Amino acid sequence: MAIHDPKEAPDLLADGLIVKPNSEIFYSVKPEVTEASRDLGDLHLQYRGCHLDNENILRFYKHYTKRNCELDCLANITLDKCKCIPEYLPGMSHNAC
Repeated sequence: MAIHDPKEAPDLLADGLIVKPNSEIFYSVKPEVTEASRDLGDLHLQYRGCHLDNENILRFYKHYTKRNCELDCLANITLDKCKCIPEYLPGMSHNAC
């Protein structure tokens, strides 16, 4: 079982929980929410140090998150070097590797 932000692709290599057949597991999730004021968008990127979700700078993902940014970057490098991209990327009709 993997727990992840619904806006992100799950990290299938990360540690997850193993649930054996016919068993139960109880797990507590304590989310941490970080919100920014609307005024933050007026600051230049170099001062705020992060992208906002509505800036849509990613090529293959709709929502900006650190993980999606890393996967998008890797896909762009792969496309540039190999002329193909991984077939699991969302919403793309492309030449899969």
